[in-house]
Amino acid sequence: MKKIIIILLICSLLVIGCTQTQNVPNTNLENNTPAANVEDLSNNPVEAPNTTENCAELTSEYQKLTCYEKQALENSDYSMCDNLEFPASPFDCKIKIVLQDKEYTKCDTMSSVSGDMQSDKDRCNFKVAEELLDVSYCDKLSEQAIKNVCYNTLAGRLGDSSVCENIILTGQISTIATFESDSCYHNVVCKTSDTSKCENIVDDEIKEACLSITSCYFD
Repeated sequence: MKKIIIILLICSLLVIGCTQTQNVPNTNLENNTPAANVEDLSNNPVEAPNTTENCAELTSEYQKLTCYEKQALENSDYSMCDNLEFPASPFDCKIKIVLQDKEYTKCDTMSSVSGDMQSDKDRCNFKVAEELLDVSYCDKLSEQAIKNVCYNTLAGRLGDSSVCENIILTGQISTIATFESDSCYHNVVCKTSDTSKCENIVDDEIKEACLSITSCYFD
């Protein structure tokens, strides 16, 4: 009986101790003042940088580049894109503004110097062609080889074999152009499942593959 009474007393003391602990106010142990409420702190978030000067002050290179691009897009300011450095791309930033603002003629003001790669002007018009599925922007491209790729891309996405007819097969790039044309009709069949278009294909292997198409994914 005594053991039972002792056990009950111990349990009672434990319960009282737990209750008292739960009622202790939330205080700062150093100065015995109430601690800051976490919910109150969340009501005062740090403001995001809103100028290029603020962006430059960020220590993280990733945050800095993200900040510059964000400001460029929010202000439709192409010059802000020039603050971007590798691995970010000033061009990618500018094309985002072009597509965001639907300011497609801006492409024609970009650099037409190509060097070892496509010029910014061509790259921009290609992007717009893909965005709008508008063949007229393929027509703006400076080199026939790039035009052929553009026509091929749009024909497949539109499922329109007439776009393939824009691919020119003459000149030094005739072999590549022939492949581009064959690929174009193949992509149209992928989209439409109309195998009659396979008859426009020159290469026997590509034509055979085209005729055996049942379905294929095309974005």
